[in-house]
Amino acid sequence: MRINQYRAHRPRQQATLIERIKQRIGLVQNSRLPIQKIRRIQVIAILMMVLGASLWIKNLLTNPNHWPIKNVEIKGDTEHVSQALLSEIIQKYTRSNLYQLNDIGLETELEALDWIKNVRLQKSWPSSLAIYITEHKPIASWGETHLLDQHGEIFKGQLSENPVNFPRLYSPENKGLEMSQNYLKISQKLSEIPLRLTGLQEDSRGSWQINFEEGLVVKIGVYEQDKRLRRFIAGYNTVLARQLSKISIVDLRYTNGFAVEWK
Repeated sequence: MRINQYRAHRPRQQATLIERIKQRIGLVQNSRLPIQKIRRIQVIAILMMVLGASLWIKNLLTNPNHWPIKNVEIKGDTEHVSQALLSEIIQKYTRSNLYQLNDIGLETELEALDWIKNVRLQKSWPSSLAIYITEHKPIASWGETHLLDQHGEIFKGQLSENPVNFPRLYSPENKGLEMSQNYLKISQKLSEIPLRLTGLQEDSRGSWQINFEEGLVVKIGVYEQDKRLRRFIAGYNTVLARQLSKISIVDLRYTNGFAVEWK
């Protein structure tokens, strides 16, 4: 009887087992949708955390009380620039932190000062700032109130005492580089006579006038300038040298020869 009962109940156990398997498969299939929702929630949570951290960092950086600029170092040659004026301008811009620093404004205002050619800023986080300043290096006076640097750039500035061999150049067209090149060419051409060139001026018509240390003025004009310079050298060696102390102006603006204005 036990054997018969066992055989009689076996199909029911198999059916029950199959039903359980089907139920489990159904649960797994039905669980896919909640998993997708959970992933979406996780992504949204991460995005909110990143956004919150970004806002916190931005608030931290935009608050001037956080990581204020503590160390400012001025580097470079500032021989001709007022240190008091430099400090006044720099302090106006460094009352915040490095993030809020108006780089362009600070550089522009410093470069607007006389003598300053270039300014470069270097930040060292979290609270240090280095300011590199380059001054113009003058090689000549330009008119009465300006100077000319080695790159032909004209800038406003005055020297308490002009260096030796410091010429005075000028052109209303502000052709700094061209005038400095012309000055060098004229100096080379006149090197064979014992006169020291001290200046070269050009008027609005492009007419040249050169000055010498002895007070002599030579008017070259607009045309055939090289030819007229050679004529002056020849005239100096044959006639002018003996009477140089009595001559005020030599005018070379003639087809042939030159005119002399006596003192």
